[in-house]
Amino acid sequence: MSGYKSISKESKIKKIIITAIVFIAFIQSVLAQNNADTARKTIWTNHFQFTTVVQSHTGFKSLYSSKNSLSDSVEIASITATATLFLGHKLWKGAALYFNPELSGGRD
Repeated sequence: MSGYKSISKESKIKKIIITAIVFIAFIQSVLAQNNADTARKTIWTNHFQFTTVVQSHTGFKSLYSSKNSLSDSVEIASITATATLFLGHKLWKGAALYFNPELSGGRD
């Protein structure tokens, strides 16, 4: 179909990575909740956050315009998304290993 962009290989890889991160975070949360005494015994910590922002505006009357002005014509939604994963593993007393990747992207 004209007007649609094909999904790039990079975009597919990002989607797979995000899905894997969400799955791992979900499983870790479920496993942590199964043990009533997790606060003292756990050696893993995990956090996940996914944020999307959609921006658009309708047309409006503008008295002036310049290169730094908001366009007075209709602007179709642009989307941005970020995903952050925080994994921590306690190695021994006083030592820990952390993994904290972040993905971000968007389209106009």
